[in-house]
Amino acid sequence: MEQLRPIQKRQREYQEQLLTELRDELAQRGITAVLIVDEKNRPALDVTDSRLRPRRVYVHLAFLWFYWGDQHDERVSCLRLLPAADRISA
Repeated sequence: MEQLRPIQKRQREYQEQLLTELRDELAQRGITAVLIVDEKNRPALDVTDSRLRPRRVYVHLAFLWFYWGDQHDERVSCLRLLPAADRISA
């Protein structure tokens, strides 16, 4: 694993914090989510939504989004955790 510079380390910690908070909120809804590090060394959540669709959720810090695809409806604000969990679990 490559060494992260101090700012990258703080960004990584913040991404992991946001993903952990989202994971906990999803768990309260009965949705299984696992915090992982992907093949590009990015933190993410592996989520199986209520329709049993697999999703890999990432954090985009510049826009403060959770995202799981490239479409407009496949992202949601990190600033409103409860609506984000609702949207991802649906």
